[in-house]
Amino acid sequence: MRVFSDKFLGGNLDLMSLNKWGKSSKTSFESKLEILAQLSSAATEGDELTDEFIEFVSFNDVGLPLAYLANEGLCSLNEEGIKYVSETWTLLLKLCEVEDQGFERLEDILKLS
Repeated sequence: MRVFSDKFLGGNLDLMSLNKWGKSSKTSFESKLEILAQLSSAATEGDELTDEFIEFVSFNDVGLPLAYLANEGLCSLNEEGIKYVSETWTLLLKLCEVEDQGFERLEDILKLS
């Protein structure tokens, strides 16, 4: 099995770098929650998924569900939860090989990837 961090982060990007990159985001936190919630739903609904996406979902087994729950108003995020969601967002952009442009919908990201 491939190691997600080696494949998508090149082994050079640590969590501190992820946090710095995520802070300059042009996408609102609310949009991040909505987009990640859509991904979480796709993963649980049995949509046809690529190996890379399956690996992404597996690696982000905390960030995606947190984004879904927060987006649905079922939980509030503390600082640690925000960190997980932000890291998941950064990894999604890395996976799709896109720069944050102020996305509002998942489709906007997928068009560029």
